[in-house]
Amino acid sequence: MGRSRSRSGAEREALLKAEKNEDVEKRGKEEKAKAKAKLPNTSLKRALTFLLPSFCVRYLWSDATEFRYSKFFLGAGFGGLIAIGLYYALVDPMSLYESHKIRLLYGLFGIFAVGWGLSLHFRCVSLLLIPQILSKEGRAYLLVYVLASIYAGPVTNLQSNLDSVVKSVGCTVELQINHTKEMWRVATAPFRKVIEDLVRGGKNFNTEVKNVSNKFTAVRDMVTSEDGFDLSKEKEEERKVVERRTMKKKTPVLSTQKMFELKTKMRCEYVVEGAIQRCHAWFDKKYDNCLRTIFIPLISHLLCLPMRFKFLCYLTRLMTKWCKDRIPVAGNFGQTYDKINKSVINLTQSFTTEVSIRKKEQSMFVGVNISKAKLSDDIQEAIDIRKSRFNRVVAVIQVLVSCSFIFLFCSAFSYANKYNVDICHDNIYITTYFKQIDARRKKQKKRTLLPLRNGEISGFIFPLSPKVQGPEVMSTVLSLIQTLPLAMLLFILCGTDYILFKLFNLIRKHSFIEYAFSSRHHLEVDVGGAGLLAKLLRGTIGALNTSSEMIVESNNLHCLPKSHAMSSKDYLLACLPMGCLFLLSFIQVYVCRLRRAVASFYFPKREKRRVLFLYNETMRKRISFISFQRKRIMRRARMSNLVARGMVGNLYHYFPFLRRFLRRRCMVCDRAQSKTSWVCKTSSCGAVYCASCWRDMKRFCFACMPYEGFISADSDSEQDPRYAN
Repeated sequence: MGRSRSRSGAEREALLKAEKNEDVEKRGKEEKAKAKAKLPNTSLKRALTFLLPSFCVRYLWSDATEFRYSKFFLGAGFGGLIAIGLYYALVDPMSLYESHKIRLLYGLFGIFAVGWGLSLHFRCVSLLLIPQILSKEGRAYLLVYVLASIYAGPVTNLQSNLDSVVKSVGCTVELQINHTKEMWRVATAPFRKVIEDLVRGGKNFNTEVKNVSNKFTAVRDMVTSEDGFDLSKEKEEERKVVERRTMKKKTPVLSTQKMFELKTKMRCEYVVEGAIQRCHAWFDKKYDNCLRTIFIPLISHLLCLPMRFKFLCYLTRLMTKWCKDRIPVAGNFGQTYDKINKSVINLTQSFTTEVSIRKKEQSMFVGVNISKAKLSDDIQEAIDIRKSRFNRVVAVIQVLVSCSFIFLFCSAFSYANKYNVDICHDNIYITTYFKQIDARRKKQKKRTLLPLRNGEISGFIFPLSPKVQGPEVMSTVLSLIQTLPLAMLLFILCGTDYILFKLFNLIRKHSFIEYAFSSRHHLEVDVGGAGLLAKLLRGTIGALNTSSEMIVESNNLHCLPKSHAMSSKDYLLACLPMGCLFLLSFIQVYVCRLRRAVASFYFPKREKRRVLFLYNETMRKRISFISFQRKRIMRRARMSNLVARGMVGNLYHYFPFLRRFLRRRCMVCDRAQSKTSWVCKTSSCGAVYCASCWRDMKRFCFACMPYEGFISADSDSEQDPRYAN
């Protein structure tokens, strides 16, 4: 019995377990069926469910704890691609060292790969960068490009045209200076040629004088030479002559004539004495040769005796008398020599020509210390300074554009953080889940919110509506107002550049000038005579014989301003960022809606809580508003001041025949009267309610009901609204 009971108990437990397992399986199947039958609560999920396979949708909307490894590797790869794109978009254009760029690339790649692989929040922030770039924060990013396009377009072209004008002015001044210098050169060319010829003539004159002095030097050396005689004898003879002249009471100074004659006589005596000495030497030599030839002693002396006749050598002294008596010196040689020597000395010392030319550099302008080179250098330096400033501005703009990414990333992070912390932040969207809550309440025959009342529409946004809705109107208007000054600046700069281009082009067409000037010069000085002085004068004063003829032609074509007009491409590049800025003022309305969609994709549970809070808060506000409107209508009805609301109300009240032409407004939401509006049938009331407000008023006109019914109506409005959950 015991065994049978234990078996029956075990069977019962097994049956119970099997039933429980079947119940669990049924519940699981039911939950899965409900999940499949459950509609997507976002428009994004609905669209992707239609476009993608079911496993992709399940993978995208899976829980954070599911598919961890695949999400890590896919996220790391996608984050690395984003990092590479950001590097080429922001870091690569910057003027940094290549090693620094590589380090930044590695840093960005590591941060985005790890962030996308591990952090859901980081993925959300990264994708939020796209709508942030195209939203209000992106306008600041694009504003830098607008300023850069304005500076690189009309401002740069305007600066280039002004630089060409500055160069034209400098070239014109230089041209005038060159013309003045050319005219001065032409005017002074004859005088300059005369001076140059005088310089050459002076050099030739000095050369002639040196030639004369050099040629006379031979005569002077011959006269003053002390060669060819014995100097001691010459001094003795000179002493004797001086004594004789002194005895005759004459001046002791010997004239050039006497000195030359005395030297000539001394040379004759010196020559004779030299001949005697050579004759003696010859006899001695011959005698010795004879003794060596004839070696017999006695016979040799007899035969060689004639070689001892040296007295025959003194016969040459007979020539001394003849030489002294027949000296080949003219009687006026000394006087002539003295005159010529004096003339040559005076010509060498006193008559010296030296013609010097001094060139003095003068400034181009009287009273201004400036030169042509300095003027050109100053103009070029000013242009180079402006170009360097432009390059620095472009570099700063590039750095600002690259660094603005940090600002965008911080803005995206701030939005994601506020989305998860502040439930009221950007919570003004009538989403699919909002509509599903309202539809579910409608099936349950509870109070609903849709359609929204006239006073509520301005505070909400329908994400899929193409209209610019209430909260977005102000931001759009402010964006346009902020963009208008830049557009006006661009228009003014482009207009100024076009006007100046036309003006400079007109100046270039009508400012062409040709210069032409000529010069003729003829001067002749004739020096007659064939003497030395005439030759010298012809070599100097004859340089005045000059003649010249010059014709100079020039124009200012190369100095005219070369202005450049902006091409269609330049205008397009200058206006395209501005057009994008205007377009972004309208697009940002739709782009800002994407921020909530991105955040709701990564935080779906938070999105449900936010939508539920928005629905309940809107329900509470509507109930409060309806209660307030009831009390207001009742107060005004009690004061008999309800019908007379403005001029339209007065006309409707006092002129019944105009009622079919007048359109009044709802007593609750102030919406204009339409075909669906309800008008109170009471003749003394005539209050107007729109269809939705009439339902909210529970189809009861509080403007004309008896005063005793006010309390009951007020109590009805304070019933529990049963908020959504």
